[in-house]
Formats: sequence, structure tokens, C-alpha cells
Amino acid sequence: MKLKLVILFFVSFLILTPLVLFSSIGNKIVSNIAIAKLSKITNTQWYSNSFTLSPTSILVDFSAYDGALELFLNVEYSLFLRNIDGNFFINSKGFKATINNKQYNVSENEWIEGKLSGKFNNYTIISQSNFLQSNSDIIINGNYLNISHLTLSTKEASLLELLKVLNQKQYSDGIITMNADVTIKDSVFGGVINMQIDGGEANRSTIEEEFSIKIPRTSFAGDLKAIVDNNTLEHELSIYSTIGDITLNGVTNIHSLNTNTQFDIQLENIAPLSPLFKVPLNGYIKSSGTSKGDSKNMMIVGDLGLKNSKINYELSLNNLKPKNLIANASQMDPKDIFTLFNKEAYFDGSLDLSLNLRDFNNGISGAITLNSDRLFINSPLLEERTKIGFPSSLFKLRTNIDLANGNGIIRSSLNSQIANIESENGKISIKPFNIEIPLKLEIEKIQNISYNNKSLLNGHVQANGKLTNNDLTIQGDILQKDSKNPFMLSNTKQGLNLRLNNINTKTIQNIFPQIPKILSGTANMHLNLDLATNTKNINFDINKAKFNNTNLSKEINKHIKPQLTNLLFSGYIYSTIQNNTIQSRMQLKSDKITLNSQKITTNLDSNKIDGEITIANKKYIITNTINSPKITIYK
Repeated sequence: MKLKLVILFFVSFLILTPLVLFSSIGNKIVSNIAIAKLSKITNTQWYSNSFTLSPTSILVDFSAYDGALELFLNVEYSLFLRNIDGNFFINSKGFKATINNKQYNVSENEWIEGKLSGKFNNYTIISQSNFLQSNSDIIINGNYLNISHLTLSTKEASLLELLKVLNQKQYSDGIITMNADVTIKDSVFGGVINMQIDGGEANRSTIEEEFSIKIPRTSFAGDLKAIVDNNTLEHELSIYSTIGDITLNGVTNIHSLNTNTQFDIQLENIAPLSPLFKVPLNGYIKSSGTSKGDSKNMMIVGDLGLKNSKINYELSLNNLKPKNLIANASQMDPKDIFTLFNKEAYFDGSLDLSLNLRDFNNGISGAITLNSDRLFINSPLLEERTKIGFPSSLFKLRTNIDLANGNGIIRSSLNSQIANIESENGKISIKPFNIEIPLKLEIEKIQNISYNNKSLLNGHVQANGKLTNNDLTIQGDILQKDSKNPFMLSNTKQGLNLRLNNINTKTIQNIFPQIPKILSGTANMHLNLDLATNTKNINFDINKAKFNNTNLSKEINKHIKPQLTNLLFSGYIYSTIQNNTIQSRMQLKSDKITLNSQKITTNLDSNKIDGEITIANKKYIITNTINSPKITIYK
């Protein structure tokens, strides 16, 4: 009796299972399983528009990315003969995909279509695709869900389209050709892969616009030859261009990424490669070395040659990320570093560099030393850019940075016959980058330093300050024979603040030659330069001053009894300079008379002056020009 029940259950199962499986409910279950599996494999959520499973066929209409990626499948099969025959079509209507936090763009009208036929355990897929605007043929031999052989032939693929897919700007263009013949058995790969890039051309306008750098016309071609044997990839990559050549060759295990690769790079100008590093680069570069290890631990040993400099380095990687770095350079030309980062060279001479850094994963620890006994500041360039000039002088530099877990101490000194700058116990943090460096500044003779080809001040400067990644602040004294004049300088991203106490009007005229020369005496000056609005606010708190014998003082003398040039004044003159126009307000007092004005406008282009002024409690209008002013009674 029990045996009959078992047989009855087994027969019922064989009959009912197909009936359920091929019913609408069964189709829904299988469709959901297929959607879940496909979504997991592609890391993208798929949806079923329709799904039909019958005893002899499968019809599939799936989509992803809100319908922008379509998959159609029409397959006939025989469970008895274990045959399969059908076709498929994958089409893009244009979409963006995010994979491992990176965005990719797939254009519309990109497709792949093909046919599959054969046995379940030995079938062939023959397909064509226009991906990257190419003519591609793909043949896949499979065994159930495993691929056993792959043949790929891609012609006329666009490098420009590849950059679009990688969400990059159109830095270059070229034609990609690729051929591959690979076998796979029990996760063991073998075969040949060849790829060429022909007609490559760097897009000068795009690179120059993004990185503000001029690049030479750059044409290039590339050739990759690779042989795979027992999961070992023997590869040789050669890139030839009008700016130089790059070669890499070696062997790499495709599973562990264990590699032994030699590289050699020689470029007359690295500027066209700026997009690879996301910073503007320039100048000659030569580098060679070896890379050994696997994806967990790798060591890169080589040298980096610039025009007149050479840096030897050892870089170890852990999980393909920097772990330790040792680099040394002797008598390095600082101009090469400025040129490499596309900056004008403010220094000349020679530098010795030593880096021994470790534990990049834990914030970086180690030491950096930068020394020079022969360092010159490019005085002509500095004067051209800042209007600040000084005689050529030999500097000595000593800098030491000690880091522990991304935080450290900076000690530095810069010494010459002109100036000495010392820093002790400065602070630095790597992430986020931040510096806070105390400064001790001494200038023996500030008259050796000029502004607009004029010596501004006399005396000996002693000051202290602080340099951060956002601003520079210096505060101290200018020591003269019989005086001690405090000053303060603050330079930030927003602008410049300068305070000078007890300076004479001759110095003020040297600094601001556009200001009318109406007074002689001493004042405390506060200058604020707003970079966002290109506005100068110049405030003078007059200690004591007399009016010069000018047309302005002569015109005022017509309306008052005491002569201006015989009186000693104190007070203030506050001015704002923008678009070559001065807006001023003032109050000047003597023991005999007071001058007030809330607004006087001076146009430095036309020399016209316009405003109101109160003299001895009487209101007047001032007009005409700076050199020939007219003062009339206000009506």
C-alpha cells in the first residue's frame, strides 16, 4: 500500500510540475527568479515587461534604467533532445549607470544582436554590435552557463566614444581595433589578445580650456600584444607619439594580478597627459623602472627624470593603494618642479630632497627633508607679478617635516643677507590638508626692498607672524634711528590688509602715487584690498600734517582768514578706490579751523573732482579738476 502511494505521488509530481511551471503563475515565479538573478549579475535593477515560458519556447522582454536598456530574447528548445535555438537583441536608448561609485554613460542606438544554437552543453552564440560606433563580431562557445571560448573582432571603434562612456571630456580621438581569441577551461585562461589605436589626436582646445595650459599638437598610436597561457598574461604595450614614447612589457597573472612589468617613459612635453592626472602638467619627463608583486602587495622601483633633475623612488602598494614611499633627489633644479606643475619658476639654484613616508592607509607617517645651500629667488619675475623688488641674493633653506598618522611638525629656515625667516613647531595635517606655521621675520634693511621701483621705507624690520593654508599674517615693528613704527600685514583669499603706523606722506605717495599730494606730515595707514570687487579702502588717521602749497589750498584760502599752509592739522581721510574713482570723506582739525566732508569724488582718468566740503561751519561745493579746483558757496 505504501509503495502504491509513493508511486502515485511521484507520477502526480511529474504531471503537475510542468502544468504549474508553464501556467501564468509558474511563468510569474520563473520571471521573478530570472529578474533577481540578472539584477544580481549586472548590479542593476531589471524589470519584466513580458515573460512567456512554454514547453518548447521562451519569450523575454526585460528592461532597466527606466526602459532605456532593453533585452529581448526569443528561444526555442527541446528538453528531450537538449537542443536550443534562438535570437536576442539588447538595445540602448541612452542612459547613465553608476558602478562602484563611478558613473558611465551609454549613448542611444547602441546595440548588440545575435543568434544562439546547439546543445545545452555545447552551444554557440554569434553576435554583432555597434558599441563605440564600431563594427564588432563576437562568437561565444558555452557549456550551460559557462563560457568555454571567446572570439572578438572589433573594428573602427571610437576612442572619443569610449571617453564619453567613461564620463570623461573629449580629450582625444582615435580609432580602436581589437582582436581576441581566448579559451577558458576550469577557470584557466589561454589565448591571444591584440589591440591597436590608430590616428590618435589630442584635443588641444578641450585640454587647454580645462587646464589653462598650451599643449603642442599631439598625434599618437598604440599597440598592445598579449598572450595568455595558463592564466599568465605576457603583455607588451607601446605608445608612439609626436611628444615621445611609452613602453610597458612584462608578465601578469590575471587572477592574483601578480606582475613583473618594466616601464619606460620619455616625453618631450607631458602637458597633453594632464587629463590623466587631473592637474596641469608641463615640461620634459623621463621615467623608467619595474613593478613587481600582486594586488595585495606590490613594489614599484624607478626614477623620475626632469630636464635638469632626477628623483629615485620606491613605492609600495597594498591592495593597489599607496602604502610606503621612499624618494631621494640631489641637486634638483627647483625650476623643474615649477615647470612640471605648469607654474612660473620663482626659484633657481639646487635642492636636496628626501622623503621616507609610510602607513598611507593610516594617515601617513615619516619624514620629509628639503635643503639648499644655493637658492635664488627669481627677482625679475617676482617684481613683474607683485611689483615688489629686491637685489639678487643667495638663500639657504632648511626644512624638516615629521609626520605621525597624518599630523606633524614643521621646522624651517630661509636665510640670506636680505632677510631671515625662521619657523619652529609649525603644525601640518594631511587630511584634510591644513598648515599653521609660526614665523619669525627679520629684514636688515627694508630700503633694499622696493615697490613699483621705489624704496618705500627705511629701517630694520622685526616681526612675527603665522602662515596657514588660508592666510598669512605678519605683525611687528620697523625700527629706525629715533622711532619704532608698528605694522601689520594680513593676506587672505578675500584680500589684503596692511596697517602702517607713523609713516610720512612721502612714503604714502610712493605706495599710492595716484592719491593727490595735498598734505605733508605723518599718519597711521590702513589699507584693505578686496579681491572679489577689486576695491581698495585706504584710511589715513592723520597724526600731524600741513597742507602743501597747491591750487586746492590756494582756492580754500580765498574763503578763510588763516592760511592753510600755516596750520597744523590732525584727523582722518578715508577713501575707497574702485574703477579708477576715489570716493573720500574726511575731517581735519587745527586749533584755528575745521574741515569736514562726507563725500568727495575724484576721477583718476579725467582728474575731475566733485563734492561738498564744510570749512569753518560754512558749506561749499568743490568742482572742476584736481589740478585746478573751484570752491563756491553752497546754495
